Amino acid sequence: MQKKVAHKVLLAVPEKEQELYKTSLQTDELVPVFLPTGEDVVTHFIHNDCRVLLMDIDPISLQLFDLLLAFLDRIEVLPPIIFLTSDLAREDIYGVLKFDEVEVFLKDNGNNYLKILPHLVGKAFRRYIFQMEIERKDFELQKQSDVLLKENAVLYTAIGALEFPFFVINVEDYSVDMTNRHELTDNFTVPSHCYQLINDLSIPCGSSGLACTIETIRKTGKEVIIEHSVNDSAGNPHVLEIRGIPIFDSNNQLVQVIEFIKDKSES
Repeated sequence: MQKKVAHKVLLAVPEKEQELYKTSLQTDELVPVFLPTGEDVVTHFIHNDCRVLLMDIDPISLQLFDLLLAFLDRIEVLPPIIFLTSDLAREDIYGVLKFDEVEVFLKDNGNNYLKILPHLVGKAFRRYIFQMEIERKDFELQKQSDVLLKENAVLYTAIGALEFPFFVINVEDYSVDMTNRHELTDNFTVPSHCYQLINDLSIPCGSSGLACTIETIRKTGKEVIIEHSVNDSAGNPHVLEIRGIPIFDSNNQLVQVIEFIKDKSES
């Protein structure tokens, strides 16, 4: 069975109460470390490799803000900090302190709070680890997003350099997902379909008496080359050679078709 790692807790508390805190926090998971009189809190926290700071505070003062700023200046992420007070209600302090990592608990005269203190410290540390993990995942996702943006920029540049019109088509509704003929799509503010952009038709090719690249690929499961004889909007005849390349998902289902268009009448 793997041994639990004990985390050090730095306690800035009155010297006369240290023994009470030591008895309360000396567990398998927590090791109390007491701040010597006159010692710098941040320095002692770092040098002793502490994970949580617990402070017994007087009525709120500028010193608390100096402490938090000192941590933020010297540690990238503010560690779990627990304030204990018998002078101010938690709501009063929360009205001034806006740090999510800071928790404030009211001491009672009978020291009953010491019974739940290990639980509070452990909870604060677990919350800190959870937040760190979320931030780490967010950072990784941002890095992946940045890489994708760079790769897409290269891809769009390469597509734009192609000699022939290029379309990536959704096989479910014939909508165009990507193209190097952006002047035809109106920046995709409205759905653009392959039969509109390629053949200047108002209905799908199959309904217009032309061979449909997508349906041909559905039947063959392979790359195809077909020809369309069409007239443009001005009535001029064109012979289009359409090369269709299938894209399958992990379940071998056809999801997209890439089409390259060559106007043979311009040769």
